[in-house]
Amino acid sequence: MTRSQLGALLAVIIPDILSVIIKRTGFSQDEAIEKFYNSKVYSCLSDEKTGVWHYSSHLIAELFEQERSSGGIIFPQEAS
Repeated sequence: MTRSQLGALLAVIIPDILSVIIKRTGFSQDEAIEKFYNSKVYSCLSDEKTGVWHYSSHLIAELFEQERSSGGIIFPQEAS
């Protein structure tokens, strides 16, 4: 995947991720944007090598919540 393709994909999925975060946390849109873009989850999502971009919006939101509550992220194992 090229950087441009990843950017296009992120432009489509990030609004959905933010919507899930807002519904689950009650954050305002601005607060959700600021917290998500400053998270390690977002950093991993924007790095094509991590493969986080192929997770569902709900799973990415769960990982964000996990990071906020525990300070860490445990990524799911891929099925063999």
